[in-house]
Amino acid sequence: GESIVVDLSEQRMYAYKDGVLENTFLVSTGKYPFATPIGKHSVLAKPFYVDYTWSYGPGDPRNYNLGLVPYNLRVYPHIYIHYAYWHKNFGHPMSHGCINLSLENSKWIYEWADLGIPVTVQA
Repeated sequence: GESIVVDLSEQRMYAYKDGVLENTFLVSTGKYPFATPIGKHSVLAKPFYVDYTWSYGPGDPRNYNLGLVPYNLRVYPHIYIHYAYWHKNFGHPMSHGCINLSLENSKWIYEWADLGIPVTVQA
């Protein structure tokens, strides 16, 4: 079957089918103090659009509102593999814990990955 491995030290994602590498690309994972959770996860849901808006409280500089973003694979509560239109700095930690991809790569992995497949995040 299919499986996804995200390597935090390389900032790279690997997509395997029956143990054979099908695709790999640079990603951006959580930037300190926000971490992408290490361990064995799975694709829990595949919402096409997610509204990435979060408030830590009025006037908090960590607040963000990125609007509706397409191509989302939920792998952990509030942690997604998804397209990031707001930067092109893939290969470097950038996110609040999510795994950011370019448009082309996020579309590919969204269409390729089935619900329930394993997603391993390693340091």
